[in-house]
Amino acid sequence: METSISGKGRPDKEASYLYCVAESRGGGDLGDIGIAGSRVFTISCMGLSAVVQDSRKEIPEPGDKDGMKACLLVHQRVVEIARERFGTVLPLGFGKIIAGDEHKKSEEKVADWLRSSFKDLEIKLKKVEGKAEYGVQVFWDVSLAAGRLADEAPHIRTLRDEIKMKKAGTAFLYEEKLKAELRLCLEEAAARHYRAFYDKIKDVAEDVRIDKCHGTPDDRKMLLNVSCLLDDRQAEMLGEMLDDIAGHEGFSVRYTGPWPPYSFV
Repeated sequence: METSISGKGRPDKEASYLYCVAESRGGGDLGDIGIAGSRVFTISCMGLSAVVQDSRKEIPEPGDKDGMKACLLVHQRVVEIARERFGTVLPLGFGKIIAGDEHKKSEEKVADWLRSSFKDLEIKLKKVEGKAEYGVQVFWDVSLAAGRLADEAPHIRTLRDEIKMKKAGTAFLYEEKLKAELRLCLEEAAARHYRAFYDKIKDVAEDVRIDKCHGTPDDRKMLLNVSCLLDDRQAEMLGEMLDDIAGHEGFSVRYTGPWPPYSFV
Protein backbone atom coordinates (compact mmCIF):
# COMPACT_ATOMS: atom_id res chain seq x y z
CA MET A 1 0.00 0.00 0.00
CA GLU A 2 2.82 2.42 0.80
CA THR A 3 5.25 2.99 -2.07
CA SER A 4 7.93 5.42 -3.17
CA ILE A 5 7.65 7.94 -5.96
CA SER A 6 9.66 6.88 -8.99
CA GLY A 7 9.61 7.07 -12.76
CA LYS A 8 8.44 9.97 -14.89
CA GLY A 9 5.82 12.60 -14.18
CA ARG A 10 2.77 11.75 -12.12
CA PRO A 11 1.88 8.54 -10.27
CA ASP A 12 -0.33 6.27 -12.39
CA LYS A 13 -3.16 6.35 -9.85
CA GLU A 14 -4.79 8.86 -7.56
CA ALA A 15 -2.51 8.97 -4.51
CA SER A 16 -1.58 10.84 -1.35
CA TYR A 17 1.96 12.02 -0.68
CA LEU A 18 2.90 11.74 3.02
CA TYR A 19 5.02 14.23 4.93
CA CYS A 20 4.62 13.27 8.57
CA VAL A 21 2.26 12.05 11.28
CA ALA A 22 1.17 14.10 14.29
CA GLU A 23 -0.89 13.46 17.38
CA SER A 24 -3.86 15.66 16.58
CA ARG A 25 -7.62 15.19 16.38
CA GLY A 26 -8.39 18.51 14.74
CA GLY A 27 -6.01 18.56 11.79
CA GLY A 28 -6.82 21.12 9.15
CA ASP A 29 -5.48 22.86 6.07
CA LEU A 30 -1.86 24.07 6.05
CA GLY A 31 -2.18 25.95 2.77
CA ASP A 32 -0.52 25.70 -0.64
CA ILE A 33 2.94 24.93 0.76
CA GLY A 34 3.59 21.50 -0.75
CA ILE A 35 5.56 20.25 -3.74
CA ALA A 36 4.62 22.17 -6.91
CA GLY A 37 2.51 24.49 -4.76
CA SER A 38 0.10 21.73 -3.73
CA ARG A 39 -2.37 22.19 -0.91
CA VAL A 40 -1.17 20.42 2.24
CA PHE A 41 -3.85 19.12 4.59
CA THR A 42 -4.39 16.43 7.22
CA ILE A 43 -6.21 13.12 7.29
CA SER A 44 -7.19 12.17 10.85
CA CYS A 45 -8.03 8.83 12.43
CA MET A 46 -7.99 7.65 16.07
CA GLY A 47 -6.37 10.85 17.33
CA LEU A 48 -3.58 10.80 14.74
CA SER A 49 -3.23 13.07 11.72
CA ALA A 50 -1.24 12.34 8.57
CA VAL A 51 0.04 15.50 6.87
CA VAL A 52 -0.39 14.92 3.13
CA GLN A 53 -0.86 16.41 -0.30
CA ASP A 54 -2.41 15.14 -3.52
CA SER A 55 0.58 13.50 -5.25
CA ARG A 56 -0.72 13.96 -8.80
CA LYS A 57 1.33 17.12 -9.22
CA GLU A 58 4.46 16.87 -11.33
CA ILE A 59 7.33 15.06 -9.55
CA PRO A 60 10.86 15.42 -11.01
CA GLU A 61 12.48 12.41 -12.59
CA PRO A 62 15.09 10.66 -10.38
CA GLY A 63 17.85 11.94 -12.69
CA ASP A 64 16.77 15.55 -12.19
CA LYS A 65 19.03 16.29 -9.24
CA ASP A 66 18.15 19.98 -8.99
CA GLY A 67 14.43 19.23 -9.15
CA MET A 68 14.71 16.48 -6.55
CA LYS A 69 16.76 18.73 -4.26
CA ALA A 70 14.14 21.48 -4.51
CA CYS A 71 11.37 18.98 -3.67
CA LEU A 72 13.37 17.64 -0.72
CA LEU A 73 13.73 21.16 0.67
CA VAL A 74 9.96 21.66 0.32
CA HIS A 75 9.39 18.34 2.10
CA GLN A 76 11.59 19.40 5.00
CA ARG A 77 9.93 22.82 5.22
CA VAL A 78 6.44 21.27 5.35
CA VAL A 79 7.54 18.96 8.18
CA GLU A 80 8.94 21.96 10.09
CA ILE A 81 5.69 23.89 9.62
CA ALA A 82 3.71 20.85 10.79
CA ARG A 83 5.93 20.61 13.87
CA GLU A 84 5.31 24.28 14.68
CA ARG A 85 1.57 23.73 14.37
CA PHE A 86 1.10 20.32 15.99
CA GLY A 87 4.14 19.95 18.25
CA THR A 88 5.62 16.45 18.10
CA VAL A 89 5.64 14.88 14.62
CA LEU A 90 6.96 11.69 13.06
CA PRO A 91 8.66 12.84 9.83
CA LEU A 92 8.49 10.43 6.90
CA GLY A 93 11.25 10.08 4.34
CA PHE A 94 10.99 11.86 0.99
CA GLY A 95 8.88 10.16 -1.67
CA LYS A 96 6.37 8.14 0.39
CA ILE A 97 2.91 7.78 -1.16
CA ILE A 98 -0.22 5.75 -0.57
CA ALA A 99 -2.09 5.08 -3.80
CA GLY A 100 -5.80 4.62 -4.20
CA ASP A 101 -7.45 1.88 -6.26
CA GLU A 102 -10.81 1.01 -7.76
CA HIS A 103 -12.21 0.22 -4.32
CA LYS A 104 -10.86 3.03 -2.14
CA LYS A 105 -9.53 6.53 -2.57
CA SER A 106 -6.04 7.22 -1.33
CA GLU A 107 -7.35 9.35 1.55
CA GLU A 108 -9.37 6.38 2.83
CA LYS A 109 -6.29 4.20 2.57
CA VAL A 110 -4.26 6.75 4.54
CA ALA A 111 -6.89 6.54 7.29
CA ASP A 112 -6.69 2.72 7.12
CA TRP A 113 -2.91 2.93 7.48
CA LEU A 114 -3.23 5.19 10.54
CA ARG A 115 -5.69 2.75 12.05
CA SER A 116 -3.65 -0.39 11.36
CA SER A 117 -0.37 1.25 12.44
CA PHE A 118 -1.83 3.07 15.44
CA LYS A 119 0.04 1.13 18.14
CA ASP A 120 3.43 1.48 16.43
CA LEU A 121 2.90 5.17 15.61
CA GLU A 122 1.76 5.91 19.16
CA ILE A 123 4.90 4.29 20.60
CA LYS A 124 7.16 6.26 18.24
CA LEU A 125 5.38 9.54 18.97
CA LYS A 126 5.82 8.95 22.68
CA LYS A 127 9.53 8.23 22.16
CA VAL A 128 10.20 11.52 20.33
CA GLU A 129 7.79 13.69 22.32
CA GLY A 130 9.54 16.89 23.43
CA LYS A 131 12.75 15.86 21.66
CA ALA A 132 14.57 16.72 18.46
CA GLU A 133 17.38 15.32 16.37
CA TYR A 134 20.90 16.77 16.51
CA GLY A 135 23.90 15.91 14.38
CA VAL A 136 27.38 15.52 15.86
CA GLN A 137 30.60 15.21 13.88
CA VAL A 138 34.00 15.10 15.54
CA PHE A 139 37.12 15.77 13.45
CA TRP A 140 40.73 14.87 14.23
CA ASP A 141 43.85 16.58 12.86
CA VAL A 142 45.80 13.51 11.73
CA SER A 143 48.95 15.40 10.73
CA LEU A 144 49.20 16.97 14.18
CA ALA A 145 48.58 13.60 15.84
CA ALA A 146 51.22 11.90 13.68
CA GLY A 147 53.78 14.55 14.63
CA ARG A 148 53.07 14.01 18.31
CA LEU A 149 53.37 10.24 18.02
CA ALA A 150 56.69 10.59 16.20
CA ASP A 151 57.99 12.64 19.13
CA GLU A 152 56.34 10.80 22.03
CA ALA A 153 56.09 7.07 21.19
CA PRO A 154 59.37 5.37 22.28
CA HIS A 155 59.42 2.72 19.54
CA ILE A 156 58.67 5.34 16.86
CA ARG A 157 61.53 7.53 18.13
CA THR A 158 63.85 4.52 18.14
CA LEU A 159 63.02 3.63 14.52
CA ARG A 160 63.48 7.24 13.44
CA ASP A 161 66.92 7.39 15.10
CA GLU A 162 67.98 4.09 13.51
CA ILE A 163 67.08 5.37 10.03
CA LYS A 164 69.67 8.15 10.40
CA MET A 165 72.41 5.56 10.86
CA LYS A 166 71.43 3.27 7.95
CA LYS A 167 72.64 3.28 4.38
CA ALA A 168 70.23 4.42 1.67
CA GLY A 169 68.88 0.96 0.73
CA THR A 170 68.42 -0.20 4.30
CA ALA A 171 67.10 3.18 5.39
CA PHE A 172 64.29 2.89 2.83
CA LEU A 173 63.12 -0.38 4.40
CA TYR A 174 63.20 1.18 7.85
CA GLU A 175 61.25 4.19 6.58
CA GLU A 176 58.53 1.87 5.28
CA LYS A 177 58.48 0.10 8.63
CA LEU A 178 58.23 3.48 10.36
CA LYS A 179 55.24 4.47 8.19
CA ALA A 180 53.51 1.16 8.95
CA GLU A 181 54.08 1.55 12.70
CA LEU A 182 52.84 5.12 12.59
CA ARG A 183 49.67 4.10 10.72
CA LEU A 184 49.02 1.37 13.29
CA CYS A 185 49.48 3.80 16.18
CA LEU A 186 47.13 6.30 14.55
CA GLU A 187 44.48 3.62 13.97
CA GLU A 188 44.70 2.50 17.60
CA ALA A 189 44.49 6.10 18.82
CA ALA A 190 41.50 6.79 16.53
CA ALA A 191 39.68 3.74 17.92
CA ARG A 192 40.32 4.88 21.52
CA HIS A 193 39.11 8.41 20.82
CA TYR A 194 36.04 7.15 18.98
CA ARG A 195 35.01 4.87 21.84
CA ALA A 196 35.61 7.56 24.47
CA PHE A 197 33.60 10.21 22.59
CA TYR A 198 30.79 7.82 21.64
CA ASP A 199 30.40 6.61 25.23
CA LYS A 200 30.21 10.20 26.51
CA ILE A 201 27.55 11.13 23.93
CA LYS A 202 25.55 7.97 24.57
CA ASP A 203 25.46 8.72 28.31
CA VAL A 204 23.80 12.08 27.62
CA ALA A 205 21.48 11.31 24.69
CA GLU A 206 18.09 9.60 24.75
CA ASP A 207 19.14 7.60 21.69
CA VAL A 208 22.05 7.61 19.22
CA ARG A 209 22.30 6.49 15.59
CA ILE A 210 25.73 5.95 14.05
CA ASP A 211 26.15 7.50 10.59
CA LYS A 212 28.84 6.91 7.97
CA CYS A 213 31.98 9.01 8.26
CA HIS A 214 32.96 10.99 5.16
CA GLY A 215 36.23 12.21 3.75
CA THR A 216 37.34 15.83 4.26
CA PRO A 217 39.16 18.21 1.90
CA ASP A 218 42.02 18.69 4.37
CA ASP A 219 44.19 16.64 6.74
CA ARG A 220 41.37 16.25 9.24
CA LYS A 221 39.75 12.86 9.71
CA MET A 222 36.04 12.58 10.51
CA LEU A 223 36.36 10.47 13.62
CA LEU A 224 32.69 10.28 14.60
CA ASN A 225 29.38 11.00 12.86
CA VAL A 226 26.20 10.38 14.84
CA SER A 227 22.59 11.54 15.10
CA CYS A 228 21.27 12.09 18.63
CA LEU A 229 17.75 12.26 20.04
CA LEU A 230 17.71 14.92 22.76
CA ASP A 231 15.40 17.04 24.84
CA ASP A 232 16.35 20.66 25.59
CA ARG A 233 18.25 19.81 28.77
CA GLN A 234 20.19 17.00 27.10
CA ALA A 235 21.00 19.27 24.12
CA GLU A 236 22.51 21.83 26.47
CA MET A 237 24.54 19.16 28.30
CA LEU A 238 25.81 17.70 25.04
CA GLY A 239 26.75 21.14 23.75
CA GLU A 240 28.89 21.74 26.84
CA MET A 241 30.52 18.33 26.45
CA LEU A 242 31.32 19.00 22.79
CA ASP A 243 32.80 22.39 23.69
CA ASP A 244 35.15 20.54 26.02
CA ILE A 245 36.15 18.10 23.24
CA ALA A 246 36.73 20.98 20.81
CA GLY A 247 38.92 22.63 23.43
CA HIS A 248 41.51 19.84 23.12
CA GLU A 249 44.22 20.58 20.56
CA GLY A 250 43.76 18.64 17.33
CA PHE A 251 39.98 18.14 17.66
CA SER A 252 37.08 20.11 16.19
CA VAL A 253 33.33 19.59 16.34
CA ARG A 254 30.29 20.28 14.16
CA TYR A 255 27.00 20.33 16.11
CA THR A 256 23.76 20.89 14.16
CA GLY A 257 20.05 20.94 15.01
CA PRO A 258 17.43 20.87 16.25
CA TRP A 259 15.84 18.88 13.39
CA PRO A 260 12.72 16.74 13.13
CA PRO A 261 13.74 13.24 14.31
CA TYR A 262 14.06 11.55 10.88
CA SER A 263 16.65 9.05 12.13
CA PHE A 264 14.49 7.78 15.01
CA VAL A 265 11.13 6.95 13.44
